Amino acid sequence: MLPTLKIWTLFSVWLCFLSQPAHLKKAFRCPSTCSCSRESIICVGSSNVPRISPNDVNSLSLVNGTFSEVKEAMFAHMPSLQLLLLNSNSLTTVRDDAFSGLSHLEYLFIESNKMETASKYSFRGLRDLTHLSLANNNIKALPRDVFNDLDSLIELDLRGNAFECDCRAKWLMTWLKNTNATVSDVVCAGPEDMKDKRLNDMTSLHNECVSTDFILHQSLASESLSVDTFSYKNDVYVTIAAPSAESCMVFQWDHIEMNFRTYDNITGQSIVGCKSVVIQDQVFVIVAQLFGGSHIYKFDEDQSSFSRFQDIEVSKISKPNDIEAFQTPHADIVP
Repeated sequence: MLPTLKIWTLFSVWLCFLSQPAHLKKAFRCPSTCSCSRESIICVGSSNVPRISPNDVNSLSLVNGTFSEVKEAMFAHMPSLQLLLLNSNSLTTVRDDAFSGLSHLEYLFIESNKMETASKYSFRGLRDLTHLSLANNNIKALPRDVFNDLDSLIELDLRGNAFECDCRAKWLMTWLKNTNATVSDVVCAGPEDMKDKRLNDMTSLHNECVSTDFILHQSLASESLSVDTFSYKNDVYVTIAAPSAESCMVFQWDHIEMNFRTYDNITGQSIVGCKSVVIQDQVFVIVAQLFGGSHIYKFDEDQSSFSRFQDIEVSKISKPNDIEAFQTPHADIVP
């Protein structure tokens, strides 16, 4: 009887072991510089990030560490993190996609480090982030649109930095006016005539600031395979091949609204290219299709629209998605 009881007891223990969650089979060993609980890890004076952690840890604090940069996906092995504190380390750089994999992160503090800037895509993917602090660093400028992905941002702390309120800060000044987040005072450290002024209060910077960056001006819902432009009677037009909409869309620049408005829509099937050509004050648009042949449309001034002018047989164009128009001294050619 006793041997049977012993065997049954061992079998029960074995079943209990099998029923344990997989992540508990390998015990988590808390690093010597850290204190750990089931849901949080606090490390002081660490030179690196703990590589093994409980799957459900949601809070990580690294203080007075010696690492100098946050590398790409540095915390991706802790996908449950909701709070990440990186204060008083030696950080000078935050790389692109540094917080990749932290889709649940809500609080991020990078305070009292040695940062002078951040990479443009440092905070990419942090759409649930509500609180971000970059206070008490040496930040002089931030790249345009660095906060673009922060859809849920409620509070941003930029106090205690050394912002140069020159042309580099022009985008930030505009962003401060448009954001719904509460932002701390952004105090200018320079140039001399801007020193100690609040960027939050400014409506313009130096008149000589001319941006060399392209910024989004207008978006269209349809995807496109080709874009072409032409000028006609002091107006500017754009033709866009939109296969998903089965059309060649023609837009005209609106001098009052200062954007492109719909002018005409040439429909077809499997349109992959729209090329325009102006010949002796007449406008033609070559609409290239993968199937059913291609066509040339001519602008009809009386109707203010394009009408079919000429058909091109399938055999005449071997690569409709690579059609082009160019001009020679004696003729206009569509190869």
